[in-house]
This record gives sequence, C-alpha cells and structure tokens, in this order.
Amino acid sequence: MYAATDPDIPVPIMINHADMARKSITGKANRRFACYNPELMKELIKGQRLVNMFKGARERG
Repeated sequence: MYAATDPDIPVPIMINHADMARKSITGKANRRFACYNPELMKELIKGQRLVNMFKGARERG
C-alpha cells in the first residue's frame, strides 16, 4: 500500500512506491500486506549497491 497524501507526486511514482511495498513481502507467507515508507527506498538502494559491487568485483576477478 501507498498512502497518496501529496497530490503533487506523479502517479507513476506512487505506483512505484506501492510496488516496492509489495516486493518487500514477496515470499513471506505470514505477511499479507505492507505499507510503503522511505526506509524501503533506502534498503532497495543499499541492496542494489551491493549487487553492483559484487558484479564489479566479479568482473575484476
């Protein structure tokens, strides 16, 4: 879920935030819903940085 409290945020970004919340519970059978919060974005960015670091390390041997 994403609470659309700011009408100036573009709809595609709102959808992206709701999708981030959904993905945060994918594979977790005991969770039925999730709400977006800014920490989800921070965790996503952190995870992507780790993936990029591993890819770079692998390419460098």
